[in-house]
Amino acid sequence: MTQQHTPSPWAVPNWNQLGRIDVVDSAGGIVAAVYLRDKPREEAANARLIAAAPELLAALRDYLVAEDIYNQAVTRKATTVAGHLVREKRAAAQAAIAKASPQARGRGQEVKP
Repeated sequence: MTQQHTPSPWAVPNWNQLGRIDVVDSAGGIVAAVYLRDKPREEAANARLIAAAPELLAALRDYLVAEDIYNQAVTRKATTVAGHLVREKRAAAQAAIAKASPQARGRGQEVKP
């Protein structure tokens, strides 16, 4: 799958003087900005979550690949509670990947500037 977002790592170096928290790439370019309103701790957490997005997406993709390899190595008897949990987490991982992928546009997932 071709990466279409700004390459990671992203970071939150500090708050700037313009009343926002910038999320920057490894070259210092601004990838996103979280504007400070009345909940600075929550807004800082939002900025950290945005900065982690590329790594979270990669981890979810890696998990799905590992799970596929595992499932190919064992029988497909997924009738246990563990099997149900794996199916549930797989669906959540697929939904997160879809939300972060460019293909999500037009399905209510597009973030407008």
